[in-house]
Amino acid sequence: MRPTSINPKQTYPATFTADDVIAADISLTPNRFVEIGSYKVLADEAVALGKGSYDSQNTAVGRFYALFKDGAGVALPKGKFRIEIRSSQDQPVTSRPTFLEVDLAAISAGATVLGDRFVFPFAGEFLGEDRVIKFSIKNTTAGAIVLTKANCTVLMDITRAIM
Repeated sequence: MRPTSINPKQTYPATFTADDVIAADISLTPNRFVEIGSYKVLADEAVALGKGSYDSQNTAVGRFYALFKDGAGVALPKGKFRIEIRSSQDQPVTSRPTFLEVDLAAISAGATVLGDRFVFPFAGEFLGEDRVIKFSIKNTTAGAIVLTKANCTVLMDITRAIM
């Protein structure tokens, strides 16, 4: 179900963290996208990816930072991160089911400087009940890497609304 009307007074900024994005430790096989987790929108909320508007790199409000690591605490050296929007039956819900696909290097900048983080403005559309936001990583190294949830950091700005 798509939200019919969102009152701006019902919205508030929020953040997806590693607990929202990563389900558990998982082996990332080389050269294919592996789902690392998902978030199912609840019945009494609406969720939009991103926050604020985009004017420039320096003034953007919404940001995205993620540092994915293995069991030894070593950052994944290279790869891609993907966000897809799906139905509760795992079907694409828009003509563009892949919301974002970005190099891991682009989202791992800005650990201490907010302005260096990946710009993640409000996407313009709220997702309603039973929509699923799927998160995947493509490991582009030669061997498998075990992604360890406890060692990862994710700070993804979102906009949430109470329905």
